[in-house]
Amino acid sequence: MSIRNVSKFGKPGRFLTDRGGNALMEFAFALPVLMVLLLGCLETTRYVLIQQKLDRTSASVADLVAQANTISESEVEAIIGLTGQLMQPYEFSNDGVVFVTSVTEDVDDGPMVQWQVDGAGVLSAASAIGVVDDPAVMPSGFAMRDAETVIVTEVFYTYRPWIFDRFIPEQTIYRLSVRRPRLGGLSTLS
Repeated sequence: MSIRNVSKFGKPGRFLTDRGGNALMEFAFALPVLMVLLLGCLETTRYVLIQQKLDRTSASVADLVAQANTISESEVEAIIGLTGQLMQPYEFSNDGVVFVTSVTEDVDDGPMVQWQVDGAGVLSAASAIGVVDDPAVMPSGFAMRDAETVIVTEVFYTYRPWIFDRFIPEQTIYRLSVRRPRLGGLSTLS
């Protein structure tokens, strides 16, 4: 048996047919695609989690206010102040704002905004429901009985992408929850 000691580069044709580095080259071409997919999954997951946190936050704030028999402005502000804890680990004070609004169905004028309290953040936004003593813009399909009062919580949050900020612009996410008061009318602040 003879052993030949031939270098890979000994013959010009062998260099072109050598398959020793194929896996490394394929991995080098696939790595950027895999990284974009991984980072895209991370950004998408973060976006979905923020959406869920905002849904829960708006529902929780509306529910806490709707449980009261009577409520004062300072009590509403204290409930709104919980938003920072509800949104953890996401920063809310610089990127969001919460509006809690009492809307009463008037027999003649339709839904009217009775009172409104905002806070928990410094985001500049206007309530989509309306302002005090003006007609309320209620979600489509939402019906109220005469003289009925509901508590509407609106949460605004500015979403800023971490990874693909050059490709995905920042956007304001809006969430709304409506609850009927359980014990009292809550058409006025005490």
